[in-house]
Amino acid sequence: MAETEKPVLNRVGKNTHIMSNITKGIVVRNVSSKGAFYGEEVDQAGCILDASVDAIQGDKNFDHVTRTMFRGKYTQYATCDATKIIKAGGTIRKVALSSDANHCQIHGLTISKANNLFSNHQDW
Repeated sequence: MAETEKPVLNRVGKNTHIMSNITKGIVVRNVSSKGAFYGEEVDQAGCILDASVDAIQGDKNFDHVTRTMFRGKYTQYATCDATKIIKAGGTIRKVALSSDANHCQIHGLTISKANNLFSNHQDW
């Protein structure tokens, strides 16, 4: 295990590895019929606690980033550049899952800001 990784159990009890923050590259989010971010858990300030996305530090290649992404019932996705998320006050933390090495979580954005950043919905 790399020095920067810390093994933890996430909220749903899955073993994850929290790694360094993503600061550059494309960030991808599955989109439901209600929007990219709907019903997310938020803190007292109304900021998202841990919304799932996929990203690879410095990588802007959509196919690389989404290679292991769980699509489930989702028929659309949205993308945003990591620097825009950070400028808006968000953080993208790499939290790899055993089934998705590119899994990350977004923190610190209101649902409204997150939906505005990820408003470019595309069909899978």
